Amino acid sequence: MLLGLVILLGCQFFVGQEETVSCQLPQFPRSWLGRKMADGFEIAYTQDGQEVKRSVPRGSGTIELSLFLGKRTPLVLYPYVHAKFGKVSLYPAGGLYPDFFRSGTLLIQWEDGFAAETLLVAARGGFPLDAFNCARFFEEARKRGGSNPWELNRANVLETLASGSFRADRFTLRKKFSITIPLLKGDWFSENLLEPPFTVGEEGTILFPGLPWGIHHYWSQDRSLAIQLSESGRVEATEYPFQP
Repeated sequence: MLLGLVILLGCQFFVGQEETVSCQLPQFPRSWLGRKMADGFEIAYTQDGQEVKRSVPRGSGTIELSLFLGKRTPLVLYPYVHAKFGKVSLYPAGGLYPDFFRSGTLLIQWEDGFAAETLLVAARGGFPLDAFNCARFFEEARKRGGSNPWELNRANVLETLASGSFRADRFTLRKKFSITIPLLKGDWFSENLLEPPFTVGEEGTILFPGLPWGIHHYWSQDRSLAIQLSESGRVEATEYPFQP
């Protein structure tokens, strides 16, 4: 009886403990409109069943968080930049505590943004992260998404998670289409930092040889572009000039 009480109290003490976790804020994987680093970040994660959001000001190289010791927690780090057309939020980087926590620092990577944000969305709907192999989920997203996990079909993944089970083969790539659209010349940059920029020349057109269906946004120095590509390949492209 006494032994059981000691074990119970020990478990309660462990659950209540917190650990200070230092998160290294990543640089851009490639230059974005001449920038190597975001102007700021917003970080999101769950704690005690509630979603927590914090702002990280420009110039911060790291952010320290107090997380429950050993409690599996995906972290989503949203970068943003300020440009002529205002604040632009880009696709996030991601990390997983405690699995990617080494020597006092949590590793946050752009390649893990899809997995981290997907689990955050699932947690909003009540998905039990504690009972799920989150580390394996991250690994499979990287493996099956290749150099750009954002091309995976998130709807399929969330549907399977909602059913209470998950198989790695539910990580499937969205169908891609080859499209050509007219566009003003210049260098263009995607909201997805894993997608390389492209240059439009004097001919004023750009070929996307393999664009997944969905919504895509791009920016140049003084214009933005929105592409809506349906699952059947129907495309709508709208270019917006900067309005001072």
